Amino acid sequence: MKFSVGLSWVAFNLIVLLWGRAAGIETCTEGAAFSVPGQVVQLGTNVTIYCTFKKTTNGCRTAIYQDSNEIRDRHQYNYSTIYLEIANLQKHKVAFACKTECNSFSRLICGIDIKAGYPPDPPQNLTCTQNGQLGDVTCTWDKGREPYIKTNFHLRMKNKTHDLNGICDDPGSGSVSFHTLNAESVYTVWVTSSNALGSASSPPLNITLNDIVKPHPPVITLFNCASSDCTLYWEAAQNCQLLEVRDQPLSHSTWKHHTLNVTVDRFTLPGLQPFTDYQFQVRCKLSHTKGMWSEWSEPFTNRTPEAVPIKELDIWFVMETPDPNSLTLVWKKLSQSEARGRILGYKVTFPFPYEDKIPVILPNYQNNLTVTSSHCILTLSAYNSRGNSPPTNISIPFQTGFPAPGNVTCMRHSNDSIVVKWRPPVNKALALRGYVVEWSPTQDKLDLGWTRLPHDKLSTVISAMKPYACYKVTVNALYDEGVGKAEFVHAYVKQLAPTEGPTLSINHKSSTMVTVHWQQLPVKHRKGCISNYNIYLKSLNSAHLLVHGPIDASHTNYTINGLKPGATYQAWMTASTAAGEGPNSEFEFTVTPEENPLVLSLTGAALIFFLVWLALVCICCNSAINQRMTLLCSRFTPQWYTGHVPDPANCKWAQEYAAVKGQMKLVYDLHLSDSLSSCDEPDTLEVEEVSEESDSAPEDLVGDNGTGAPAEEKQAGKPTMLPWCRPEDLAIYKHQLPCTHIQSVSQESDTSVQTPESCNTEITVDYIPSNVLHMGSSEEETCDFFDDFAPSFPGSPFSKPEGTLTLDAVKINCSSFLD
Repeated sequence: MKFSVGLSWVAFNLIVLLWGRAAGIETCTEGAAFSVPGQVVQLGTNVTIYCTFKKTTNGCRTAIYQDSNEIRDRHQYNYSTIYLEIANLQKHKVAFACKTECNSFSRLICGIDIKAGYPPDPPQNLTCTQNGQLGDVTCTWDKGREPYIKTNFHLRMKNKTHDLNGICDDPGSGSVSFHTLNAESVYTVWVTSSNALGSASSPPLNITLNDIVKPHPPVITLFNCASSDCTLYWEAAQNCQLLEVRDQPLSHSTWKHHTLNVTVDRFTLPGLQPFTDYQFQVRCKLSHTKGMWSEWSEPFTNRTPEAVPIKELDIWFVMETPDPNSLTLVWKKLSQSEARGRILGYKVTFPFPYEDKIPVILPNYQNNLTVTSSHCILTLSAYNSRGNSPPTNISIPFQTGFPAPGNVTCMRHSNDSIVVKWRPPVNKALALRGYVVEWSPTQDKLDLGWTRLPHDKLSTVISAMKPYACYKVTVNALYDEGVGKAEFVHAYVKQLAPTEGPTLSINHKSSTMVTVHWQQLPVKHRKGCISNYNIYLKSLNSAHLLVHGPIDASHTNYTINGLKPGATYQAWMTASTAAGEGPNSEFEFTVTPEENPLVLSLTGAALIFFLVWLALVCICCNSAINQRMTLLCSRFTPQWYTGHVPDPANCKWAQEYAAVKGQMKLVYDLHLSDSLSSCDEPDTLEVEEVSEESDSAPEDLVGDNGTGAPAEEKQAGKPTMLPWCRPEDLAIYKHQLPCTHIQSVSQESDTSVQTPESCNTEITVDYIPSNVLHMGSSEEETCDFFDDFAPSFPGSPFSKPEGTLTLDAVKINCSSFLD
């Protein structure tokens, strides 16, 4: 066996000698690994890997691994050598390992690394420059295709007397620098690149220092600008013969170049935009025909000053305001190139009819104005620190109702745009000036956008629209006389089903009908344009589901009829878009029970009775109202009730019993007296009004005779007067009922004067009840009166009169009038 292994090792060495330089070999203690055609190959080449083992492999298995992965597709060259063929190698670096595996134990015998790449391309674009008149010379080139393997670059510079050789230390840079060269000499320069797969050289370049010198860039030192031009000042490190200046707005990507053919240290740049940020750069060249341009100087940035705005405001209007007699003007903000400065605000003037009115100043963040005047002309302009923009004249009111565009449609154009199309107005008698297409979110009419189009254009694209938002779009036709506005249409670029149901409230109208009210969904939950609502209804006692809808999206209430009185219902309501139906908002309600008409009638009558009773209680509790009502009612009572009370002294029975002096029998049988059958004419009552200014009766009104009349008046034959009324009675209504003293004088002289012995003080002077004063007077009084009058005064002295009754005076209590 040892002899066989020795022979195999000799065969391996012979193979190596046969391949010679074409093989890449890695020898190890227990074996060897080599590749054909070598360890460095070109990408896409076929490669064969060999593994040879010195020692016997009885009982062990041999294997080849590629990057730690065993390759099963290997071949047996002989009992000590195996090999692996790889076609079209595409990896830049691959590692192969030769191993033996005995009893699940793997052992590394040897290995080899294969590198793949490309031969170098010839270097391109060889250039050499001298940095300043006394600087180093640096040559650069393009390496071409990436070789992926180690490649060396050698630059050679040769003249008649010198042969300079430079090596590129950094293969990635592709440049070499030389120090001291002869300024007058002509040099030939070329670059050679080489690696394990080949070599290449660049075309030769002939140069002189005057041709390759590059000045240092100028340094900008000062910047002085007016509104439309700027002057640059700089320092030149060398005496340049040629100068170039370029400028660029920071918001743009293109430069504007200016070339000068004279030696200067300043330059004025014309045609700049006011209030714009610019950056400027300068470079120079030593000669018009030789040498190279310097690098551009560091950018110098500055802003040009402001100027007067040059464009008038673009104004449109919104007529859907809370006040139908007003409209809202909306205008677009000027762009930076139009404003030419920072807009400080807006100025509103009134040429007609308020010429003397002070202009109104609006803040710069405001872009709308509500006008309520029925007829006026106003102007609107924007202003900055330098002046006002050209004014825009607006005549109020806007004339509408003219022929409008027809068949307005909106379709999705892209993820953030829609296309709007329409047909021209049918009436062609009026001169059409153009169109205005306007759009706004449904929740904010003042977030308005619009664009103006010529009269021959019938479509446009609206961009920058938000997804999941609903827009209202319309087209307006412009005439010299006014505007024709088409109906609004809804538009969107993308939408989903709503994420929330409506918020509800129930209004019970009857026992078989309810009205459902709801609010519009919040904008964040709509997710597009709401197309309709649906209401689902089910009684708790039934499984039958009722569907009410679709309900138009413009409605906010809906009446449900045909319900069962007193029944309880479970309901759901949803909102929908074109993308689908949203979640439901659940609610429950009970219908009002059917009411009995008799119960309603009794309830109403009881309520009316209670209100009347309450009103009477309030009237009776108020003394002033009670007195007024008593006085009012007295005017509507019968005459027999309000007549004056006849004087009982005029009756014959009183006269008959008056003959008995000093006696008065109050017990008298009225039915046995014949004198009651007739009555004489009543005595005349003399009424004397007493002034209300006196608060109390004179002290001499009451005498010793008990009758209340002074003795002097009795002796003189004067009528006896009643005592004065109480002051507290007069305090209530003095202006209505003055107190009076009433005298009664008998036709018989002997009955009108009473001696103290025969006069009963309790009878001769007494109070007449208050109801007697309200009775009307009668020309002829009969004794039948007493039959009716006497029973109404229980306990009165007239109930059973006995003896002689003479009334010398009657005292009236005024308090009965005032209660």
